[in-house]
Amino acid sequence: MAESPRVVLDANLIVRREITQRIDIFRRIGVLAPGDLDVSLVPTDAKDNPIVACALEAAAEYIVTDDRRDLLPLKVIRVAGYEPVQIVAPRAFLKSVLGVR
Repeated sequence: MAESPRVVLDANLIVRREITQRIDIFRRIGVLAPGDLDVSLVPTDAKDNPIVACALEAAAEYIVTDDRRDLLPLKVIRVAGYEPVQIVAPRAFLKSVLGVR
């Protein structure tokens, strides 16, 4: 059964509103990292290095990931001149950091 054009239009407006609301939240709480740092700290997957560099530049406390092969084994990233960044799984972050059971 095909949807009427009105229903599709309403759905598109709702999606646009949700996207706009989420972008506004990111603008309020986000930190823009300049992207100047170049690191080679993830020996098993070089594609993860920009994520680590971004976290260091933005002074993030955590990288929350489910990347068990490359990032989680590193546990903490320490680079001179930057705050350490802990690497944790989503469940561990929710439980220990946010107190969600």
